[in-house]
Amino acid sequence: MHTRWVLYGSLVIAFLVVGGLGCRGASKEEAAAAKPITLEYWSTTHDSRLMDEFIEKYRATHQQIRIRYRRFRPEEFEQQLLEALAEDRGPDIISLHNTWVGKYQTKLLPAPPAVQVAQVYTKKGAVRTEQITQLVTSALPSVQQMDRLYVPTVVNDVVRADDSGKPQVWGLPLALDTMVLFYNQDLLDQANVPQAPASWAELQNAVVAVTRYDSAGNIVQAGGAFGTGKNTDRAADIVAALMLQNGATMVDSRGRAVFNLVQEGQAPDTAPAIEALRFYTDFGSPTKQVYTWNAQMEPGLEAFSRGKAAFFFGYAYHIPLLKARAPKLNYRILQMPQLDANKPKNIANYWMEAVSKKSKAPNEAWDFVNFLARPEQADAYAERTRKPTALRASIDKQLQNPDLAPFAAQALTAQSWYRGRDPDAADSALVEMIDFIHDNRALEETGDLFGTAVNRAASKINQSL
Repeated sequence: MHTRWVLYGSLVIAFLVVGGLGCRGASKEEAAAAKPITLEYWSTTHDSRLMDEFIEKYRATHQQIRIRYRRFRPEEFEQQLLEALAEDRGPDIISLHNTWVGKYQTKLLPAPPAVQVAQVYTKKGAVRTEQITQLVTSALPSVQQMDRLYVPTVVNDVVRADDSGKPQVWGLPLALDTMVLFYNQDLLDQANVPQAPASWAELQNAVVAVTRYDSAGNIVQAGGAFGTGKNTDRAADIVAALMLQNGATMVDSRGRAVFNLVQEGQAPDTAPAIEALRFYTDFGSPTKQVYTWNAQMEPGLEAFSRGKAAFFFGYAYHIPLLKARAPKLNYRILQMPQLDANKPKNIANYWMEAVSKKSKAPNEAWDFVNFLARPEQADAYAERTRKPTALRASIDKQLQNPDLAPFAAQALTAQSWYRGRDPDAADSALVEMIDFIHDNRALEETGDLFGTAVNRAASKINQSL
């Protein structure tokens, strides 16, 4: 038996209380548990057809449970969700981004140690067809077991203390995405760059080699679609990755942003966060050798898909977008560049499935989430959606897949950081921090520019705690 099934099998223990042959054979307890139930499942990320397949598979042994899956547009999801929860008509199961756990924790029900749910299914025999009803108790991953099942960032994100201070599991993921570097092979070849960059220093050299200007000094071909804030896709994640790689402390023990923490013996202007911000914004500064991008250029994904930029930072979810926009684009994918190859640090970006505190069928809701997160379904989900895995036992398999290997290779070193109760505002604060540098270059002469920008960002994030 496969190792991961041995491991996960220890978490799913079925106690068949009574096997009823038809409804008349079921006990009162079973009959009560087998009453029809409808679960509402809201998300903004999962393909509806794929989720319908998983739902039908689950219902093959849970005929009494109906699951209505509803997929929202990203721009409307949170508003609809908050309104529904406030009016007591919200979903039982919710897909939440990994940065949203702190924001929604008071509205969630943590995973119980086990759930008891009726299995109702049809058994066809040679003579007659029987309706089977039985109560099954299934264990859910405990806090201790999460470490063995999932990569570290999942444990850090989904395991949080409840009001009493007890650690609880607040959600389970189906996959995990990590930030990577996309590059246009044709543009590198034309610029006589024989090898794709493996470090930030090599990326700087490649950017210089590929960037092209017109006679007026305007960029007509960008080496990289990054260096600014608003028109750089996932700019907050790129600069956060640089901060982490440079040793910056993102938050303190209380969860407060402290980006500008100066280590003992360091000058204030060499704080890790300040150095990382200076390094990143050089790509968007006309006076720097690595200048390759500015705020007047089109959005990064658009420039990369049209062959106007050689490098682009993104995630696995960008792959179908690129295929739709530029099916003939000759691009490759690299792992995230590192400042110290011996201590890699990467950025995680993923969704998890959680259960609402207001669910009227919490056992059934958690049983379905547990079903989705088991290796059989999670691996199928990752394969069908071409997304990286969150399960430790599935990483080696994905490393053999050229499309997923760069993402999977970073799963164990990917991490998130607590962004307060308004993670969108935290991202906006980092983007504004970047653009503040480009909008206020005159302050650089006083030496206060970068420190001011970092402190402003930390202050804005802390206002949401």
